[in-house]
Amino acid sequence: MTTQHTPEPWSFDLERGMIVSEYGDIAVVTGWGNADDETIPNGILLASAPNLLRVLRELSEAARGEMKAWGHIGSIRTNRYYDALIQTQAEIAKAVQP
Repeated sequence: MTTQHTPEPWSFDLERGMIVSEYGDIAVVTGWGNADDETIPNGILLASAPNLLRVLRELSEAARGEMKAWGHIGSIRTNRYYDALIQTQAEIAKAVQP
């Protein structure tokens, strides 16, 4: 799948309340230019989104391979991992849809 968002890395510019990258400004996070106790952590979290997406994709692919290697689908342990894998894949799909 090709990246359809601004490539990583992103960072949060606290002074301007902006998520930025080497390609330019991405988004304003703080309302009306005022950073507060909630918007600063939100900006930091949002700026980590591309990295989190990449890591979740890698983890999802690794987990899928491991589950195939285990070869005992249906055990309680495997079902818990499988459920987590399906949920991860669903969240990735939501994150990349326009």
